Amino acid sequence: MLEKIKKHWLKVVVFLINIGLIGGGVAYIKNQQDKKKSAELEQMKNEAQQEAEQTAVKAQELEQIIKNSAIQKTESIATNPSEVTVQQPKTVTERIPGQVTTVKTTAPAPKKTTKKS
Repeated sequence: MLEKIKKHWLKVVVFLINIGLIGGGVAYIKNQQDKKKSAELEQMKNEAQQEAEQTAVKAQELEQIIKNSAIQKTESIATNPSEVTVQQPKTVTERIPGQVTTVKTTAPAPKKTTKKS
């Protein structure tokens, strides 16, 4: 066996180098794919965070608009009390007589029964 290895040692060395290169290439490709996936996830996280921040800013702007509108309406009422009208509830004491109607219905058909043996 040792003689065969000595005779073909160059082929064995080339074979081992090829296996090493293949293993290294697979490891390199996996590493590159992992880096790419992590970069994509990081980008997605950043985009989601930016969208959340934009939504929060819009919500704050809307809250400020609502506050300003409420303040403006309050000031308008305070400066022009003659334009404010108060609605008073009105009770109605009139009675409406009910109507009696007769409804005719048809009698349901009798159910057919069969003899059980």
